[in-house]
Amino acid sequence: MALLHICFTDIKETMTNKVMTQKEIISEIREEQKTMAEMQFRLAADLSTFFNKQELFNQRISDILENDEKTDKKGLVYEVAEVSNRVDKIELKGKVTAGKIAVTVTILTFIGGIVLKAINIFD
Repeated sequence: MALLHICFTDIKETMTNKVMTQKEIISEIREEQKTMAEMQFRLAADLSTFFNKQELFNQRISDILENDEKTDKKGLVYEVAEVSNRVDKIELKGKVTAGKIAVTVTILTFIGGIVLKAINIFD
């Protein structure tokens, strides 16, 4: 009965001063409950739709990121690791090449210096 009284006071506050019978009050409460039930149903349906869309989105992201053994398609994570390894190898080759050039220039400079000294000695 206390719940009915609380609902009645809520309804009474929103309505103009009007004398209502108990049957009218119960009818009004039922209509409000139907409206709230419809809103809850729509909310649940929207939430379900959102979760379904989110699951599809997550699956697409997972398909992009991860390898697929069935189709032998490489995922983005694998591809990035491969590119990173290749870049590391290229950088290492660049450093080795630069080192070889530096050693070659040093040796040629040394040989050139010796040749110049030999020419100066024989002059």
